Amino acid sequence: GWLRKTLYFFGVICSLAFFVMLVYLGAIEVIDEIELNVSSESLDIPVWLYTIATPLFSALIIVRILQRTVEDIQKRIK
Repeated sequence: GWLRKTLYFFGVICSLAFFVMLVYLGAIEVIDEIELNVSSESLDIPVWLYTIATPLFSALIIVRILQRTVEDIQKRIK
């Protein structure tokens, strides 16, 4: 019923908000690491090469959440 739909969309909104914040904060971290020229102690590799995974994969998860939500909406319409 309506409660299930409401809670479903509340969950979608919460998930999107979480991953949007991860993209934002992860991007800030990557920018800071690039500007500060931080590198790992053991391999002397720029740290941003590791931390860029957080905003990139968070963005992919956002896309997937939106895809699934659209699929679910289309299934209920048909």
